[in-house]
Amino acid sequence: MNQKRIILSLLLSRKRVDITTKNYFTFLRGISFLLFLMIVSANLTYLYYNQINFTTLSISVGNLILFGLIFRKILTNTSSTSIKGDTLILNNSQNKPCVTSLRSIKRIKSSSLFTIQITHLYYNLDGKDRKTLIFTRKNAFSFSPENLLKKAIELSKKQKANHKPGPVTV
Repeated sequence: MNQKRIILSLLLSRKRVDITTKNYFTFLRGISFLLFLMIVSANLTYLYYNQINFTTLSISVGNLILFGLIFRKILTNTSSTSIKGDTLILNNSQNKPCVTSLRSIKRIKSSSLFTIQITHLYYNLDGKDRKTLIFTRKNAFSFSPENLLKKAIELSKKQKANHKPGPVTV
């Protein structure tokens, strides 16, 4: 409960709120490397117990290429995410930052796989629809990334509505 208050006070005071951790990409690369090594070892045991011929070798190579492309696609579509004021700061694995308004977010969708929560973030930047993935632990924070982003958008709209000029009187 105390963590929720801290995060809400950071959002209200327009300070930086990190949705992902500082070592996000090193952790993600390490996990994907370990999963790839597990797939390689599974392919090696498959080849060990079956005869090595063209069919088993092509299945193993196809399996390695398929999972290698999947891991590469995941790493290129993943961004570390922060909120500061009314802006959303995304930093991808090639360390290319992307800064956009919170109001440019079109849709946020979350799903979970075991203890990992996968958040799909769809936004518009420079007239182009884009998407990114955010991987977090399921119970790492009191707010999920989806709820935190929705709350930040709601607060941004409220603060924008409060800054409307009133009638001018002399």
